[in-house]
Amino acid sequence: MIKRRRNPEATGRAGPERQDVQALTAIYQAARSETLTLLNINIALVGAELAYLTASVAFLGDVGKLPPTAVALVPAPLWLGLLYNVIIIALSGRHGNSLVILERHMHRYAGIPPDEHALIGSRAGEYVVNPGPSGSWWYRPTIWLIYLIAPALILGYTWYVLATLVRIHLESPSVFAGGLIGYGIAAGVLAAAVTKAMRDTPKTDAAPNCSHSVLSICAHRSPHCAVCVS
Repeated sequence: MIKRRRNPEATGRAGPERQDVQALTAIYQAARSETLTLLNINIALVGAELAYLTASVAFLGDVGKLPPTAVALVPAPLWLGLLYNVIIIALSGRHGNSLVILERHMHRYAGIPPDEHALIGSRAGEYVVNPGPSGSWWYRPTIWLIYLIAPALILGYTWYVLATLVRIHLESPSVFAGGLIGYGIAAGVLAAAVTKAMRDTPKTDAAPNCSHSVLSICAHRSPHCAVCVS
């Protein structure tokens, strides 16, 4: 009786590979789920900020009846919400980097051609929501407008509240100056947070010695390129 001999090399690879794919899939699903949760929280927070902004406008007619300090603090919740928005965006960017790395390994296991990697999963979405890799020159201002309209509204509203405070409470210039300094510091912190958040988004710039975006494929096989080393 002839016994069939197994190929130890093939069987040794199949098991670990399957386990690796299952582990990658589990990690990817968890990261993807948390990213979607952060997105929903961010959308809800923006809605709450707009609702507060609309409701607080009604109180501006009674500015003369309110203490100057209370009036100056009316925009403060909007700035706190905006800072929290930026923190969520930065956290989403970190998760976006994780998803790109996981997808790169999953594409390799699935045998997807490298020139199609940028068309699948998180990388494809980056061309829609990230101003950096957006294809058309006219589309980038649209993305920036979406991101900047909320801070612009809050900044304009803050200035309007402080100006109204000075116009009605002429005897309280110190409150106006304190409001300008306080919200100026908040704007500086916000700008620093936005800069940090933009650095944490999935990288789309070309790596050293790399002629392509990290979201595409590099012809030079640069060791510094996240795609080339995959």
